[in-house]
Amino acid sequence: MTTRTSDRVYAGLGITFVITLMAGVLLSPDLHGGPDLNASDAQYAASIAHPIATINWVGAYLEMISVGCFLAFAVWAISRLGHGPLAQLSRIAAGAYAAVTVASLGLFDAIGYRHGHGLTVPVARTLDAVNVGVYVGTWFLTAFFLAFTGALALHSGRRLIGSSAIAIAVVTLAAAPAFNGLGQTTSFLFFLWIIATSVALARSPASRTAVNTLPARQAA
Repeated sequence: MTTRTSDRVYAGLGITFVITLMAGVLLSPDLHGGPDLNASDAQYAASIAHPIATINWVGAYLEMISVGCFLAFAVWAISRLGHGPLAQLSRIAAGAYAAVTVASLGLFDAIGYRHGHGLTVPVARTLDAVNVGVYVGTWFLTAFFLAFTGALALHSGRRLIGSSAIAIAVVTLAAAPAFNGLGQTTSFLFFLWIIATSVALARSPASRTAVNTLPARQAA
C-alpha cells in the first residue's frame, strides 16, 4: 500500500468515525433518549417499562465500532503532525477519550438491557446519573486531545488545523460547566474538525517536523 493510499484509508476512517457514531445515535433513540435526570418517577417508569427494540442494538454496535475508527484516525493524524512530548500527550488523550467513551456506551447498553426486565426507578436514576458524569468526562478528554494535537499542529506549521483545534478546546472547556446541551453541542465542532483534518492531511504532504525527525532517529 502506497503512502498516499494509506493516508486516504486513515482519513476515511476519521470521516467514518463521525458518520458511524452519528448513525448509531440516530438508530438507538431508546438508549440515548431517556428522561431527564429531573424527570418524575412516572416518566422514568414509563421509559424503562418495555424492552429495547432490536434497531437500537444495531445503533449501539455501530457506536462501539466508531471508537476503533477514531483511534486509527488519531494515531495516524498525530504521526503526520510530528513527534515528541506533544505527540505522546495527544496519543494518551486519544486513548483516554476512547476508553471513557466505551465505558459510557457500555453503561448505556447495560441500562437498556434491563429495560422491561425488572429495572426499578431508583436504580435507573442512579445509573443514569453515573453515566451522565462519565459522558461529561468525555468532553474534557476531547478538549485535552484537541489542545495537545492543536499545539502539535502549530509546531509543525499546520496553522489552520492547530488554531481551530485549540479554539474548539477552549470553547469545550468553557461550555462544560454549563452541564447542559451547550456542552454537548461542542461535540459537533469536534466532529467537524475531524472531518476537515482528515481531508486536509490526506491531501497534503507530511509535516516538516515529521519529515525532519525521522532521519535523525534513523541515524541514532
